[in-house]
Amino acid sequence: MVSKCLELERDQATPSEAQMFQLGKESLLWRFVRLRIVDGRGEQIERSCLPVEVFPDFSRTVAEHSVQAYVEARGCRISHYMTTYSPTALSKEDARLLCVKRNTPAMRICNRAVSSMGRVFEYSEVTAIDYVVSYIRPYDREIHAARLKSPHGLGANGRE
Repeated sequence: MVSKCLELERDQATPSEAQMFQLGKESLLWRFVRLRIVDGRGEQIERSCLPVEVFPDFSRTVAEHSVQAYVEARGCRISHYMTTYSPTALSKEDARLLCVKRNTPAMRICNRAVSSMGRVFEYSEVTAIDYVVSYIRPYDREIHAARLKSPHGLGANGRE
């Protein structure tokens, strides 16, 4: 996979962004857009932001390489990501960047990256075509036992 930085700018954080990143009202964010290329074909568009005060030397070169390696090299230990997946259809602009038709089905992946200190240090929205994911999840005996106790093996909301 290769990343090509399409845009990089410093911009004022919105009130909701300042709250998410635990920043002051006048704080700046790095905003970047990168195209993720797999086997010579654009597969993902990533739009991300990070606080300038935490990462003052962020650059286009960093955006085209590993943001995670950069973050950890700056002393910010990554704890976890909060990720939401949702289906979407490509906008005209995203379709142009990915060389496909407008309204092509895609996966929207929103991430909040959290440091070991409990602070969000990056927010990203990835739009991906041909997206496949697999997980390894530990078996949760408590949840399984609770399902067996409820009527029809369903959870409290009526769904498994």
